[in-house]
Amino acid sequence: MKKLLKTISVVLIMTLVLTSGITVAFADSWKKPGKLTVNNRNNTLKVEQVQEQLRQRKNEREKEIQKYMDKVKEKLQEKSKVSKEKELKELEGKIKQLEKEVRELHNEIEKLKKDRGGILQSGNAKKDKAPAVIKCGRFLIPTRPIIKASGAELEWDEKNKTLTIEKDKTTITINLDNGEIKVNGDKLDLSKYGWANNNGRCVPISLITRILRDKYEIDKDEKDDHDEDEDEDEDEDEDEDYDGKIEKIISVNDNVTGTANGQFQYIGDWKYAAQTGAFMNDNHWSNSTDDFFRVKFTGNQIKLYGAKDPSHGIAAVSIDDGDEVIVDYYAAERSDNVLIYTSPILKDGEHTLKVRVTGAKNKSASDKHITVDKVEIVELVEPEGVLEGVIAKAPDSVNLSNEGKVDWVHWGNTGVTGYNRKVTTKSKPDITNYTQIGTGTLSWVSNNPVKFSWNGGTPTSQAANIASAIYMSNVSSGFQFAVPADTNEKTLRVYVAAWDATGKLEAVLSDGSAAPYTVDIVSDSGIACKVVTIRYKAKSEGEKLTVRYTVKSFKGNNISNISLQAATLK
Repeated sequence: MKKLLKTISVVLIMTLVLTSGITVAFADSWKKPGKLTVNNRNNTLKVEQVQEQLRQRKNEREKEIQKYMDKVKEKLQEKSKVSKEKELKELEGKIKQLEKEVRELHNEIEKLKKDRGGILQSGNAKKDKAPAVIKCGRFLIPTRPIIKASGAELEWDEKNKTLTIEKDKTTITINLDNGEIKVNGDKLDLSKYGWANNNGRCVPISLITRILRDKYEIDKDEKDDHDEDEDEDEDEDEDEDYDGKIEKIISVNDNVTGTANGQFQYIGDWKYAAQTGAFMNDNHWSNSTDDFFRVKFTGNQIKLYGAKDPSHGIAAVSIDDGDEVIVDYYAAERSDNVLIYTSPILKDGEHTLKVRVTGAKNKSASDKHITVDKVEIVELVEPEGVLEGVIAKAPDSVNLSNEGKVDWVHWGNTGVTGYNRKVTTKSKPDITNYTQIGTGTLSWVSNNPVKFSWNGGTPTSQAANIASAIYMSNVSSGFQFAVPADTNEKTLRVYVAAWDATGKLEAVLSDGSAAPYTVDIVSDSGIACKVVTIRYKAKSEGEKLTVRYTVKSFKGNNISNISLQAATLK
């Protein structure tokens, strides 16, 4: 029995070496053809056998994790603080180690599935006479036989220290001097493959094989129009599941701890303290390798917020124990409450976010700290309100009294403070006066192309052909006002303009029961006067619709601006 266990252990260790992200030394040995063997007392193991052994180990570790988690819950209920804290620390250490082993076993199983046609084929190992080398704790193996096993050719340029790998129409060049990797002449975004560059001294074989595989799949799709059409149809079907849905967002602060949904569970030596500028003015952090936290949530997406700083390192982020994505927390200056990671859209149901301290860092970073500030849990739901708009050229003249049966307002008559509106017996008007956004200078114009008339107004009771409006320059500067919203459908019309600029008009319901409406008012030359008609309804009573109109961009001349003219409600 002991001999059998020893044999299985040897096989598992060798399998991990050959199927994980192997580090390759680009030395003279890669030029020498030869063979690599994986034997168990001269009997080559089949891939399926190795996979099953790895699965068994993974399942055993997961059961042990659950056992220790149950003990954690028991200890949390005990009254003895000293004993509880000591044993909790020991349990956290055991859970942390088991999590690491499960992650490694999961990765090996997945890589065996992907690479079963490469290094291990039909139970037979590819062989090479050049021996593997162990250096600085890494397995360094000859490159040529491994690359050729994937059907690729390679050339070494000694003068430029460049390795070139070619397969079909794909060419990969790796420069050992600067660590730069190019695919068909384009610099590779290494973060896509969850790998941080280390100046070319070593490169995982799994990285090269994934690049070749991805490129092959793209080329195959381009050649096979029929398959491409089917893929597009499938994508459209998936997209249709979320068409018309809106985001329901819940923010969870980092100090909401526990093991239930919407709570942070910290494993390891995480610190907590106040932090000015952070969400709720606090955050957690750790720089201990393989410390991690997880957040269970029910929704379709999750967004992670933290701090970027000169002393911050690199984290590994995963969803539902899937592939890890490498995220760099480094920045030359500190910024808090920064969006660090956004997950892809997920299927309805319960998911788990996990963030792990890798112990790695950007070469410019002074330390390897990882922080967490909050998460935003996004659920895609059917809208229960209504918010939609239509933009059109403004007419030459508008009678505000005829159009605004519920309320109307005009801005700019007699100057920048000019403000006329419909007389009402209500305690407060439906359309509020504007508030200024940003630092732009407010100005007034008296030759607006659109002429406004009204009666039954205040302070000017009636007027005809008023050609005035207020305007503002400076990017992000502008105007904001609001109107009431409830379960009854209403129509708001907003008269605006842009001159040698682009303005951005946004309308948002306070209860979030419908997706925000946004439209650009564009003027390539001269003034563009528009009327935006907004139809809206809230989910409940007592809500409001907020309208913002700001400068999105401008040509920079002395007449570039956006203007606010009038609004009507019916």
